[in-house]
Amino acid sequence: MKTLRLFLVTASIAATMTACELTDENKITMAEGGYIGWMSVDQNDSTFYTQDSVVVLCNKANNFAKITMQKVKFAEAMPALDITIDSIGAADIPYSIILVGNNIVPKAMGGPFPQYTITDLVGIVTADSLSFSMKCGSFPLTYQGKVK
Repeated sequence: MKTLRLFLVTASIAATMTACELTDENKITMAEGGYIGWMSVDQNDSTFYTQDSVVVLCNKANNFAKITMQKVKFAEAMPALDITIDSIGAADIPYSIILVGNNIVPKAMGGPFPQYTITDLVGIVTADSLSFSMKCGSFPLTYQGKVK
């Protein structure tokens, strides 16, 4: 419920700040080819694992988005995985799409990964970029990418 309130407040503030209504001219779509950027994972021990050239696919249907992070690692010793996060709340506002999610079990290697449940996901898609932050299990993660 806390995330839903944050989502609604964020969308309301953004819509008010732009002072225009959502039209076909100011509605954006997600990049079909995905986004490429960097990802940083807080190791919870005062260190960060950073990965460059991370490709993220993002698509939206109705009021929900799906993110697939391709060949990502959260630590040096971890094998590279494709991780999918479904059922992310997605709201169109002028020139952006706001993303919000909480308590989402990601999928990797053909099945659910409940030990890395996604919480506190907040992000934004613009005409040329995707950025989001979230906790993956107990690990805070940040991603910033540009259209591929």
